[in-house]
Amino acid sequence: MEQTEVKSKSWMLPFWFMTGIAILCFLENLTLFKANSYVAAATFSWYILIEAITWPFIILIEAIIYWRIRKRIENRKWVWAHLLFSLFSFVLLVVLYFIALYCIFFITGGEGYSYYLTIMKRIQFYAFWSGVVVGNIFFIVAIVQSFSYQKSPLPADSNDLLGEVADLKH
Repeated sequence: MEQTEVKSKSWMLPFWFMTGIAILCFLENLTLFKANSYVAAATFSWYILIEAITWPFIILIEAIIYWRIRKRIENRKWVWAHLLFSLFSFVLLVVLYFIALYCIFFITGGEGYSYYLTIMKRIQFYAFWSGVVVGNIFFIVAIVQSFSYQKSPLPADSNDLLGEVADLKH
């Protein structure tokens, strides 16, 4: 009778999901950078340019970590929580912000628009950082659990002659 160790199947979804988020985040930030350069043609915003590169780079590092631990992931709910919070913070929040701006502009007709813009920026700021912090807590939990996972020992084989010799020595 042959003993085989059951390895968990490689789970590639987190890697591709985070890579997709990084690409979408980069495209959103690049679009914001171009829009900012059209609005204020003389002003070059280093902040937006650095943000357009930094966040996607960090997300790609997380994707690479998921690539490295892809066979060790046992409890996928922590990974799903991280993926969804990352999607919310880096992609959906920006989309929701522009949808809300569009709706408010047409509802108010442009009057009091700056008041709503200030409130929306504050909500976006807190929602972004809350999503990033909570998502990365789940990311850390997923990493720790993937390295602390121990395979269950294989049952003893009655034909294991070397195991019996090793037991006799002790």
